[in-house]
Amino acid sequence: MKKPLTGLLMIVLGANELFAGDFSALSRAGDVKLRIGSYNVYYSSCFPADDGGPSGNKYNRIENFARIVNAMDADILALQEVFHAKPYFLLKTPEGILAHMEEITGESWYMAHDYEFYPDQEPTPPDGSTGKGGRFIFSRYPILWQDHFNNRITAALIDLPPEVSDKDVLVVNVHYSAQVQADKTGEFVAKVAAGEIDGIPSDVMIMVCGDFNGTEGKARYNAVFDSIPDFTNLRPTHLGWDEPNYTTIGSTYFDNNWNPIDIYTKIDGDTGEIIAKAIDYMFWRSDRLETKHAHILNPMIMDQTTLNTYGLQQVDTALDPEGGLKTNLRADHWPYFADFIDPDGGEPPEPGPNLINNPSFESGDSSGWTVPSEAAVTADSASHGTYSLKLSHTNHITNTRQIVDLKPNTDYTFTIDINSLIKLGREVPSGRVY
Repeated sequence: MKKPLTGLLMIVLGANELFAGDFSALSRAGDVKLRIGSYNVYYSSCFPADDGGPSGNKYNRIENFARIVNAMDADILALQEVFHAKPYFLLKTPEGILAHMEEITGESWYMAHDYEFYPDQEPTPPDGSTGKGGRFIFSRYPILWQDHFNNRITAALIDLPPEVSDKDVLVVNVHYSAQVQADKTGEFVAKVAAGEIDGIPSDVMIMVCGDFNGTEGKARYNAVFDSIPDFTNLRPTHLGWDEPNYTTIGSTYFDNNWNPIDIYTKIDGDTGEIIAKAIDYMFWRSDRLETKHAHILNPMIMDQTTLNTYGLQQVDTALDPEGGLKTNLRADHWPYFADFIDPDGGEPPEPGPNLINNPSFESGDSSGWTVPSEAAVTADSASHGTYSLKLSHTNHITNTRQIVDLKPNTDYTFTIDINSLIKLGREVPSGRVY
């Protein structure tokens, strides 16, 4: 709803008229397999210091953030500006951030981040340049691989359980300040799709989300969206609003009766025109999970019954929640989420036959394989079944082989289940490796 606003003119509507929206999508329906959320939390204002002290920002939004996280109930949550203004590196650590997440949700989380701290570097006023980073990914499911680059991009390959999908998901969390960062994201995604990144299947589901600091159709957007042909822009809309509104940064405007009448980024000082912008995006690629809906979570437009239902307060996404309601209530960024369902009703496609002879060594020996002389088939530590192959040196993995006949122009998936820490050119935790 774009209306020109002039001076202090207020448009008065019937009491709670626009509070009658449908917010039910915030409750996860039974067909939802996966929920992914994203939120720019504004200059570290949503996390306490490691010693339990305030955030260090002039706005303390710690309790507000806790309510947002629990109401959103995302399986995977990408956050920007967890660290941003550099003095916060003296107050907080990733370990403290993770501990706080687990405390406010009552759950255990896996975490990927791009935090770097330089303890021997003296803070340089006024910024206190002691570190860099700020993009964090929290996941209910194990993280198989993670990396960060260009100081503005954090990526994590997440091991989804079979009841969610038979494919894993790569989440790329971004917060751009320069075009080169978007270019690097596009290059990385293209390499993933081409099978050029070790440890990541080329057909993995991909989510790129975060703060682009740029609008649709502009260079930063295009560099990522056009990097592969099968990206979809999910375009989250304000949940409960009476018509689509894609504004991701700005304010909610209220009338004299505290009914919300518009959501916008800014008002043109000369014309009074409302300008609404989306600069936060979700780009999705998947041939497994289908998008059910994508929404922006804006408690400012919720009625009190809905707020009570989800344990929220109307000012929870306000930049200054302690300042209370204002006719122009600024949010900086709003959080947003997308729900994904299995269009086949939850049944994964039938896998083809396993082409490897004696794949899990269930014969009790290494028949079918060429293995180092020091390798042994053992019943001590199988991840499933009874037997596994025990290798005593990192070089042994490259000397364990089997020749398999493959067909050209056919996709195959090769996985290894690992039950202890080894090195494959990089350290790999226990779990499944592609």
